[in-house]
Amino acid sequence: MTRAAIAVVIGALALSAASSAGSAASPVPPKLCARAEIGRLVVRFIDAFNAGDVVRLDRIFARRPDFRWYSTDAPGERFLPVAADRPSLRGYFARQHARGETLVLGELKINGNTRAVKPYGNFEYELVRSADDLPAIPYQGKGAAHCYARRADVLIVWSMARASG
Repeated sequence: MTRAAIAVVIGALALSAASSAGSAASPVPPKLCARAEIGRLVVRFIDAFNAGDVVRLDRIFARRPDFRWYSTDAPGERFLPVAADRPSLRGYFARQHARGETLVLGELKINGNTRAVKPYGNFEYELVRSADDLPAIPYQGKGAAHCYARRADVLIVWSMARASG
């Protein structure tokens, strides 16, 4: 998936968030995200991913209807519509851990908030992805998060692909 394709997919998030405004929601609405909150959430995700802790990973991702997708290219490819299948995440993460997959965060750029019915924080990142069947390769991606005042922040989108440059 190219950088342009990731941008198109993230852009679709804004339309999708607006259309789900009438859906069932958590009792505590999300707030605008601070830079530090997104940074801590991304580090929590990377740590849980590398540890193969599917229980922690499950808690790091929003539930329906707020969860949008987790996407990546091969190996372990997840593109829409499969990427939007929230119930499949635990099994997916367990399979990736069994393959020895790890993520090493390089750069994290916080891009501010989208002020929607349910606001979300936007970010971009660069990392190195590797596994038993994947040499260390630079990846880039984008994501989005819901932040809360009195509960754990959650990822609603994680989308990554091999770096193009």
